[in-house]
Amino acid sequence: MSVFNGPAPTVNELKTPEAETKAVGDWIKAQVDGGLAAHEIGVFVRSEAELDRARQALQQAGLPFVILDEKV
Repeated sequence: MSVFNGPAPTVNELKTPEAETKAVGDWIKAQVDGGLAAHEIGVFVRSEAELDRARQALQQAGLPFVILDEKV
């Protein structure tokens, strides 16, 4: 969601990386099930070290994805 407009963010404190992966994947899946097109979703991470967690969340959601890097 945009930090400039749209609904207020929801903040969740989760105890494990696995719980975070599941929560994020479930949330993304719910957005698509609610009518948001998968290509309208972007998942951003703070560093390359976090890419695997983002990848796992998208796999949890069952959605195709592309990792953008300096070549894309």
